[in-house]
Amino acid sequence: LFMSGVVNSGGSLNHLMSGIVRSALELGLVDQYLDYLHELYSARLGRMDALIRKHFPSSIAYSVPSGGYFFWLKLPDSLLATDPLEAAKKHNIRFHSGNSFSADNAFPHHIRLAFSFYGDEITEGGMSQLGTILHQLIN
Repeated sequence: LFMSGVVNSGGSLNHLMSGIVRSALELGLVDQYLDYLHELYSARLGRMDALIRKHFPSSIAYSVPSGGYFFWLKLPDSLLATDPLEAAKKHNIRFHSGNSFSADNAFPHHIRLAFSFYGDEITEGGMSQLGTILHQLIN
């Protein structure tokens, strides 16, 4: 038994939010929103895939994700994931190196790109610029 007066007296920490969530569930709004998100993220995934193929060097390997919100790209062995970071930051482009997600630094040539957060215009500009940076570093 959880010993908290806040929780025990009303059943939750935030009564207003609990009421909103309950109403959304009862009205079927969650299913509608999930359908919307599925369409949105599917389109963004397809868009980023097309932009990678269009702008990035062919020596970069990747596969289209079947789940999650990220593309994982494998750079050529001659290029570390940290190499393009500074140039990318100057253009307000952010990504994470694979080593950020490894306890033993097992992914020094991998980068993770999020496809879910940004709309088409921002994604197009960022992917184009990142492609230019990668071409310069690889060639």
